[in-house]
Amino acid sequence: MNKHFVFGLAAVGLTLSIAGATAQGPARPGAASPASIGKIAPARIAVVDLAAVVRAVSGAAGESIDSLRAKRMAELDRQRIDVHALEMKITEGSGTMTAQARQDLLQEIRRKRDALQEAELRAVGEISTRTRFTEDSIRAHIKSMAAALGYQLVLERGAAGVIFSAPSIDITADVVKSLQSKPAK
Repeated sequence: MNKHFVFGLAAVGLTLSIAGATAQGPARPGAASPASIGKIAPARIAVVDLAAVVRAVSGAAGESIDSLRAKRMAELDRQRIDVHALEMKITEGSGTMTAQARQDLLQEIRRKRDALQEAELRAVGEISTRTRFTEDSIRAHIKSMAAALGYQLVLERGAAGVIFSAPSIDITADVVKSLQSKPAK
């Protein structure tokens, strides 16, 4: 079969399917008909820097995520120093320490390392839970705020896909003000 003939049949089929779709109108409810294409109302679009909002309002209802993180890191550092001090004791007293004292010290080091590991896991869990709760509640607030202000689309600045946005559509400061004026629960 000739390549040009097959291409011609495909073009005729495409033309017929377009003509049929035009004659029938939209294929599904809400779909744009060919006559209405180009007559879509402009959408109101905004961008929000979610990370900036989280930083600005995370401490509004109590301890901020940054201060919680700093507090947990200080606690973990103290535990690490304790473990290191015990390890140094083993190293420095290796020649003068009895076998039983060495065994007891090694057991204490293992116990403190286990406690440190558990504390690290708890700290990471607490911080990620607090961050997730904060972001989820902020996202819900942004959604209701956007609906009230008539935005059809709100993009997260810094998220993959947003390369540029004009400052005039950035509602980050408005979201922060709105959240900060909201009474604490």
